[in-house]
Amino acid sequence: MPLPMKQLIPVMFFPWYAMFCYWQYLTSALSLSLYGTLDQSTTYFNQAQILTGNLNGTYNIICFTIAFALIPIARKLGAKRLHFISLAIGGSALLCMPLLNDTDLLFTLPFGSGIDVSQIYLFSFGLGITWASMMAMPYEMLAASIPHGKTGIYMGIFNMFIVVPMIIQIFSVQYFIYDLLDQNPINIIRLAGIFLIIGGIFSLFVSQPKPNETLV
Repeated sequence: MPLPMKQLIPVMFFPWYAMFCYWQYLTSALSLSLYGTLDQSTTYFNQAQILTGNLNGTYNIICFTIAFALIPIARKLGAKRLHFISLAIGGSALLCMPLLNDTDLLFTLPFGSGIDVSQIYLFSFGLGITWASMMAMPYEMLAASIPHGKTGIYMGIFNMFIVVPMIIQIFSVQYFIYDLLDQNPINIIRLAGIFLIIGGIFSLFVSQPKPNETLV
């Protein structure tokens, strides 16, 4: 395994661990932070579920639109610096999520009778940038570091860097971390934000080959 690939292990581990925390606990965190309840039988929890779908749809739309802009930016800054910035934005957004609300409007989209976009969507915008970078920049860093003719092998192995963090997250959060964080889903979202930032920091230390260096 090339050195840069080894250095990408924490770059992949922390963000994918964070995203699995986000997917699992966002609805509960929203229900608690916005409506003050974790009771799944209430209409408030149902509102949090609907809001979760809207927020997840939003960050995927942001991801799609921002992905094209990342290409020229990566050429200027370099993949690892851009990845650090992107993860830091998403991590900061998740840390701020409990401070946002769904009552203050940011703007109204001019579709139909108008679609109101509230303050809570701010973190989803930031997470969209992170998601776009996670889908591209680690692979860009890896592609520049693996021998020619072995791309398929190394990319296949690299996909394990996504699966393993999720497996670890399932057992560690369920049996240890959730209790350690006072069984508060908001704290899990905060942990996810911290892990995104940590993953970004590790990306700065990934070695990249020189422009004229040939890999065999």
